[in-house]
Amino acid sequence: MLTPEAMIPDARKEALSEAVSQRFSCRKYQARDLEPGDWSALAYLCGKCALPGVRLIPLRCNEGLFSLPLMRVPVIRGVMTCAAVVTENDSRDALIYAGFSGELLVLELTAIHLGTCWVTGTYRKNLAEEKARPGTGCKLQGLIAVGYPDTKKSARRRKPLRSICTADPAEWAEGPRHMAELVMQAPSAMNLQPWQLALEPDRLILDAREHNPRTALDIGIALCHAELACSGTHTWHLAKSGDEPYCWAE
Repeated sequence: MLTPEAMIPDARKEALSEAVSQRFSCRKYQARDLEPGDWSALAYLCGKCALPGVRLIPLRCNEGLFSLPLMRVPVIRGVMTCAAVVTENDSRDALIYAGFSGELLVLELTAIHLGTCWVTGTYRKNLAEEKARPGTGCKLQGLIAVGYPDTKKSARRRKPLRSICTADPAEWAEGPRHMAELVMQAPSAMNLQPWQLALEPDRLILDAREHNPRTALDIGIALCHAELACSGTHTWHLAKSGDEPYCWAE
């Protein structure tokens, strides 16, 4: 069975690490359909990037999908394509896997110069479910807008590296420090950046200050970024109880 450490070949990690610095939350797109080749790439990547229990579903849409009844304008403008992120259930592991899978898709699309934006709250859920048809018992966890950017990348607000680490990362080895730098750049709901990294003698821990369903999705996104800094034999473990950190690598 595919696991996070088996999803990204080492030979692909450098290119996707570059995509981390290029990615931004694009909220304005050229109002046109994807070219056939880009649509085919999206459909292929939706299958390739999904961990077990997760489905990434490419959809045709319009900007009206990204609004709520009381809002006068959509939060995403000009978008005509998106990917639905669907899980088989609402468990914490499923949400972590959904975050990982969706962010891997985002980085792969960034690498081919397509714009993206995670949207987990401000969209018309009933309409999205009607389009995606997740299936009985399955859960729609969010949408990823996809298209040709009609805006330039702007500076991203990020917490200082030291604030997401339990110790001074300047004293860490290059590998763990690089992992922290990649996690620092990951997107999160409302830009809360809830992550907490800790380095122990036999493991590196990726956790959050608070444990809740939405944070689990953010942890999955950060886990995708963290995996880009890993090489060689390693295993990611997910918590078996609420007393354990979200995940750790050994």
